[in-house]
Amino acid sequence: METELPQFIKSILILLKFLSYKVKMAKFRTISEFQSPTHFNLVEWQKENRFHLQTAEDQCRLAERIRAESSKIQDNVVQVLEKNKLESNARFKERIVEAEFCRDEVERVRTWLQLELEPLRTIRCRLEAALRSIESCNYQITQKCRFLRYLVTVIRSRYVGRDR
Repeated sequence: METELPQFIKSILILLKFLSYKVKMAKFRTISEFQSPTHFNLVEWQKENRFHLQTAEDQCRLAERIRAESSKIQDNVVQVLEKNKLESNARFKERIVEAEFCRDEVERVRTWLQLELEPLRTIRCRLEAALRSIESCNYQITQKCRFLRYLVTVIRSRYVGRDR
């Protein structure tokens, strides 16, 4: 279909060239052939009238051919435009469906993440509480351990010194 549009243009150009030739010829005839003496006799008058009638009929046929060709070109252009419009609309509908699918997919993942985040938040809070508990207990345990080591060293020094 893409090659038809230039063919339409070629047809129009050919038609325009033909028309311009006919117009030039009509001007030439008007200037040279249609100029007649001021007085006509009957034969000349009939001949001149037949010539005018023939020229008018030729122009009428030419106008009808041009109108028919223009009508065909217009119909073809309308068909091409309608086809392009349908194709464009179909592509837009496909893109809309893809965008809606992506939006639905993102929404589904978002709800899934929200459902997964709640237990993770709970676990995080528990771990932080446990860490705080361990840190506070760790200090106390360390202090107890140091005190007990001190006691052990003191007691050993007393008992070790007695046995010897």
